Amino acid sequence: MLLRGKRQRRHRPDGSGAGSDIRTTLVNAGWRIDFLGPTTFVGNTSGFTGSFGELPEVILRQMSPGQAEQMRRIAERMATILPLIDDGRIHLPCHVVHATRLTGPGVT
Repeated sequence: MLLRGKRQRRHRPDGSGAGSDIRTTLVNAGWRIDFLGPTTFVGNTSGFTGSFGELPEVILRQMSPGQAEQMRRIAERMATILPLIDDGRIHLPCHVVHATRLTGPGVT
């Protein structure tokens, strides 16, 4: 999938895509993957108010102009989307990893 000219990795339930990087890293570090797959966290919209586009000047000075513009665009989108959400809950898809340490300090 291409996103603004950059190759975007797909997250797949079978552990391929970005998940395979996680799997490789943990296995090489001495972990056994018990589960790696998709899940969804439920969030409250109060943390996603459109006001995060109005950052304090001290923070804006630490950002590149591109980052500040991206934050402004996200705030505009959120201001459009939030009124459409009735129950104040949003679903946040992500990957979850359950792993058991097999080797390393303190493991016998």
